[in-house]
Amino acid sequence: MNLAALIITGDPGTADALLRLAAAADAHAEVAHDVGEARPAWTWPALVLVGAVAAADVAASGLPRRAGVVLVTGAATADPYRMAVRAGAQDVAVLPDHEDWLIGAFATAAEPDANRAAVVGVVGARGGAGSASSPPPSPSPPRAPACAPSSPTRTPSAAASTSSSVSKSTKASAGPTSPNGAAGSAPTPCARPSPATATCPSCPGGAANPSRSPGRR
Repeated sequence: MNLAALIITGDPGTADALLRLAAAADAHAEVAHDVGEARPAWTWPALVLVGAVAAADVAASGLPRRAGVVLVTGAATADPYRMAVRAGAQDVAVLPDHEDWLIGAFATAAEPDANRAAVVGVVGARGGAGSASSPPPSPSPPRAPACAPSSPTRTPSAAASTSSSVSKSTKASAGPTSPNGAAGSAPTPCARPSPATATCPSCPGGAANPSRSPGRR
């Protein structure tokens, strides 16, 4: 159960009266008999009740100022408001006149505060004592393509250029064109004329057949 109120007093009667009121409000309260006991829990509870006996010690202790501090006095206490200012209290409650007000203060302090929450820090660790580390997995090698890439499509201009280059290369290697139109072939020897003719039909200009003279039949 969370601490709702801290009671600082060295007077047993004041402590018992305040614990009874806290129980009526169903609030958890603890008693610190001096400033030394109260210092560790000074900032935790929502409500701090300072008895008149301990007010001077609280004022001289150097405790940080905070909200929710009430000075609790008896009816015979002289100048309680000046004492409250020195102790850093914002309210003054007089017993037994203000018991109902104190019960309400205990009940309010026991309610959960939406502005209060536990803070948990999480720090990641790698290596060192108490933690195991493993190297990160190596990346898998790239997969080969499922099928071979198709040959690039040649554009008409590239095809024409390739055809022209092949044609020029063929002409250069074939040599000059023969009179008979066969590129790169040797000149066709004259065919032997038939006996009925006197000229060679394959020779240019119709050269005479050396084997047959016009006078012989």
